[in-house]
Amino acid sequence: MAGEIGLWNVRTGQAVGLLSGHSDWVVGLAFSPDGTLLASGSQDGTVRLWDMAVLRTRQVLEAAGAQVRSVAFSPDGRLVAAGRSDGQVQVWQAADGRPLQTLSGHSQEVNQVAFSPDGTLLASASDDTIVRLWDTATGQAARILPGHTWSVVAVAFAPEGRELATASWDGTVRVWDTATGQEVRRREEHLLEVTAVAFSPAGGHLAVALADGTVRLVEAESGRQVQMWSGHGGKVRSLAFSPDGRLLATGGDDSTVRLWQAGSGAAGRVLEGHAGTVYVVAFSPDGTLLASGSADGTIRLWDREPGQGKRTLQAGQAVFSLAFSADGTLLASGSLRQAQLWDVATGRLGQDLPGDGSKVAAVAFSPEGRLLAWATLGQVQLWDVAAGRMARSLEGEADVLCLAFSPDGQTLAVGRVDGSTGLWDVGSGREVRRLAGPLRMASGVAFSPDGLLLAVGAWEGTVWVWGIPR
Repeated sequence: MAGEIGLWNVRTGQAVGLLSGHSDWVVGLAFSPDGTLLASGSQDGTVRLWDMAVLRTRQVLEAAGAQVRSVAFSPDGRLVAAGRSDGQVQVWQAADGRPLQTLSGHSQEVNQVAFSPDGTLLASASDDTIVRLWDTATGQAARILPGHTWSVVAVAFAPEGRELATASWDGTVRVWDTATGQEVRRREEHLLEVTAVAFSPAGGHLAVALADGTVRLVEAESGRQVQMWSGHGGKVRSLAFSPDGRLLATGGDDSTVRLWQAGSGAAGRVLEGHAGTVYVVAFSPDGTLLASGSADGTIRLWDREPGQGKRTLQAGQAVFSLAFSADGTLLASGSLRQAQLWDVATGRLGQDLPGDGSKVAAVAFSPEGRLLAWATLGQVQLWDVAAGRMARSLEGEADVLCLAFSPDGQTLAVGRVDGSTGLWDVGSGREVRRLAGPLRMASGVAFSPDGLLLAVGAWEGTVWVWGIPR
């Protein structure tokens, strides 16, 4: 559950305790050097110090309204530091929880903090691409380490303290001389952009589309890769499982739609006809039709068997998102300027939906078909399909790139430009949870069929799978 911390005996593998007190996700943990205290940082804006002898809270440290992203003890155990979502680093005295310093300098959230082995320096890594070294005695910046080109997500001092390693979503690990602030070594890893994710209908597997033109099939629980497909001549932009789980459809920059045998991994048909990037593919609920939307301004409806074009719908603008209604009679599309509803049987445009005139990045029908959600960079709207009117706008929501309803239709997940994912209660229109991993630009969200897992793909090449409480 959100806010809880499990304790385990590493020798026996047995659970030895459960710490409850935080009201939101716990995102940072650190034991004191002598093991008597555990510091936990949470999105609820607090750091809790737990007495390990009695497994109870000893101190609650407030982060001045900001979310806590990471925590660390000084080597002598006297200080506790926390990186905050507002770009500041806060330092407290561990013995009594007294605030000592608030270190300002970063312009975006601080993902990790770490003390040097002698305790004289505190390193902070931020989304602003900068690493800062702080003098713990004065609270002043001792060194500023520029060089990364994307979020810096991890820092670690070498045992003697003379070098600091930093890791970033720019695909590099850099090693710095802490005395001079100069970069002394670098290792580069090529991270692949994740462009789409989808759970298999049975829920046991997760398909991941990548910018190198491949699709990976991994076990949802373990993350182990069990299959890889290649064939697209460019980025794979979208993917969708058929309702029976036998086929996986993909669309890509090479203007083709491809069908793959999900069980055997065999390559299936190549569907040609689009004259531009295929941004989205979607199967009808009964699996007999496959829809594809393209940069060429068209939506194509394909017969699953034998994989031939059945109808072409003229959207007039690049199509980025598609969704079939639960009964398969309607098809919603999101394009460069608007959302539209189409009659699947006739191929006729049924309705232009009101919007803010910006790109409609995602559309999704609720499972029972009553609501249609669509997202632009400026808003998320819920449309009452039967009544033909707006049901609700999600207040304060913006910069959304992808969305998905939970299987029971009660929750709407929205993936944002900043990498966070919001969970909204559909009935009340309130955000009930915000999931914030070290991500940037969420590229896809998908619930497992039982609604207990949520997969979030990110452009920097990672997929996070979150457990969703009932």
